[in-house]
Amino acid sequence: MIEIVGYKIESLPYNDLVKVHDILFVDGPLLTHYKGHNDKDYLFYWVDYNEDVNRILVFEISKSELYNYLSGGISLRMAICQLDSTFVFLIDQDVNGENKNVVMLNAFSLPDEYLPDEKSYYSLGLPLFYDRYLKAYDYINVLRSQSYIFKLEPTDNVHDHTVSTKEAGNFLIGITKSIDSYIDYTATAKLKDVIIDRSRLNKTINQIKQKASPRVADSSFSSFNVSIAIDNIVIKSEYKQIEDWQSSLIDNYKNDVLDVDYSSQEDAVAIVERFPDAESRKKIFDPIFKILENKDVSLSVSSYNKGFERSYKKSRPGEKFKTEVLPQQTVDDLLLEQQQKTQIVTAVFKLPAGGAFSDFRKKELIENLLFTQEGNQPTIPIPSPIVVGEQSVVLLRPLEFVLMIDSLGNIQLFNSKLDIQAESLNFLDAIEFVKQQFVELFNKHVSNPDYVDEKTQEIDKLTKG
Repeated sequence: MIEIVGYKIESLPYNDLVKVHDILFVDGPLLTHYKGHNDKDYLFYWVDYNEDVNRILVFEISKSELYNYLSGGISLRMAICQLDSTFVFLIDQDVNGENKNVVMLNAFSLPDEYLPDEKSYYSLGLPLFYDRYLKAYDYINVLRSQSYIFKLEPTDNVHDHTVSTKEAGNFLIGITKSIDSYIDYTATAKLKDVIIDRSRLNKTINQIKQKASPRVADSSFSSFNVSIAIDNIVIKSEYKQIEDWQSSLIDNYKNDVLDVDYSSQEDAVAIVERFPDAESRKKIFDPIFKILENKDVSLSVSSYNKGFERSYKKSRPGEKFKTEVLPQQTVDDLLLEQQQKTQIVTAVFKLPAGGAFSDFRKKELIENLLFTQEGNQPTIPIPSPIVVGEQSVVLLRPLEFVLMIDSLGNIQLFNSKLDIQAESLNFLDAIEFVKQQFVELFNKHVSNPDYVDEKTQEIDKLTKG
């Protein structure tokens, strides 16, 4: 074995280490994960041996670096060379696992022979145990690293640097509308030639919008500072076009919407060229205009790593800019806008067998009203239990589906979390079809309880709490 120059010590300074998992194993453990009582993580890496002992490299590793290694982002060699700790340890263990020699040495003075190969990437895929152990821990750090920090400041000092909850709320609503519309427009552009079926396209886009909707990654009290990220971590899609799109989504929004001089006519023309569909352009930029037109506050934005910064204090959109970007309203547009201001309410009533809705009077309508839902996409709750054939599944809360009815009268029900959808001209047929799909998913989960994904987690919430 190689002679090591270091500081010989009596024992490892890490007490009460508990073995978690053998990560690499070939005729014996090559790389083993241990956890300390302080919730820190340590790796034991086999590097050398002779007829009496095995030599093992011991080092502390952050959960973030462990996740990066196990998910294939960095090699084991990179994980060791990029350690936060200055020191590592080499221990010589006999066949009984007793430490016969413990040496502490500088991490930078490790012999090259003890470092893994340059291509020492973990290629087996993130183990299920570590998906649970590490992914939730690292999620917020990843989300923050790709977020943009929006700073809202009052234009007077009456209340020092604070902004009202109304101003903060209006900002969050406006930026969310803009980002959601951008997601809708760009995802549709990527998939419209791939998914020809309109119903399936709508379902896919709705799933993407739900998962990628902007999230608050951080906030602080200094004026009104909020870090907003588009969550592309949880998006999984069978379409390569979406994988390419999601990886650059937040940066593209920055380039197309945030990195704009809203007082420059040249930028207005560029916006129209990038977004030729006038209605989509309005949905993306009108909320931004409303934020920037508010004279009581000023807005600035920067990236989490400070590589991008822009202030809009002197970049507020004028009438000429807005006229260029926003579509001009026709008489028909004005009439449609007035019509849309009328509240739409979906109501579901319980009809007796053989009865007709026209037979109901006011009293019967009130007594038989099951629920109402405002908006164009009502949610249909299917109460517990879900009965299909002779099987009955008891729920902790109703199973909810979004209802859509197209111009031809086709009824569409979908639940994006469970990936269940149905389409029929008959409402009751659609209900029965989604019930069947749910029971099939439930039975599949019961027969394979160790498999965990978004669908099984949702089933657990519905059935176990």
